[in-house]
Amino acid sequence: MANFEDLKERIKSEVSRVVERIQESSTFNQVRDRFENLSPIIQKLIIVGIAFALLGLLISYPLTSYFSSSESIATYENQRDLIRDLFKIQQDAQNSTGMNPAPPAESLKAQIEDEFTKAMLLPEQISSVSIAEIPKTLPKDHIENSLQVILKKLNLRQVVDLGHQMSSLHPALKMVDLSMEANAQDSRYYDVIYKFVTLKIPVYVPPPPEEDTGGKAKKGIKPKSKEPKGSDE
Repeated sequence: MANFEDLKERIKSEVSRVVERIQESSTFNQVRDRFENLSPIIQKLIIVGIAFALLGLLISYPLTSYFSSSESIATYENQRDLIRDLFKIQQDAQNSTGMNPAPPAESLKAQIEDEFTKAMLLPEQISSVSIAEIPKTLPKDHIENSLQVILKKLNLRQVVDLGHQMSSLHPALKMVDLSMEANAQDSRYYDVIYKFVTLKIPVYVPPPPEEDTGGKAKKGIKPKSKEPKGSDE
């Protein structure tokens, strides 16, 4: 307890020294003189303004932390839901033979480029369609390939339509990320990066039919007929 009292006294003495130094400085005295020469209304306005500025600084830090935490939680929930979908799709695929494995990455690239032709995109709007690394947040054991599509100068309708069309190319093709930013030349349009993955779909191989050899007579051998027992006449 004594140590705490000593620490408190030291802090008070240090604060008093700092305040005295500030009050003895010429800059502080000039500012104080100018403030005292102002009208009472302006003095009150300045005090209120300083109070609001300090209050804003106090509030801004927890708000920034809150929004950052909210964004992290949203990202976590999206990744969690995606992983759940991956496991669910894999389980459904194991229980059903209706879903075929996704085509190779090069074939998907060609199909995606065909969608751009159907959407009548200009050559300068198509930046690249490439095979990318599998995101570290996803289980690599369940991912076959990863694709990245970069397009430029799209309006909002094109962003949505193209994302839906590419996602609909195959049931095993899933969009895992979408980032947008305003185009540097025209802020009415957006530069977009789509990221897709293809899921590993297990191929169902039916077991070979079992050969039933029991109860069948060998070919070419006739079973012996049983004759009734009796005396020869």
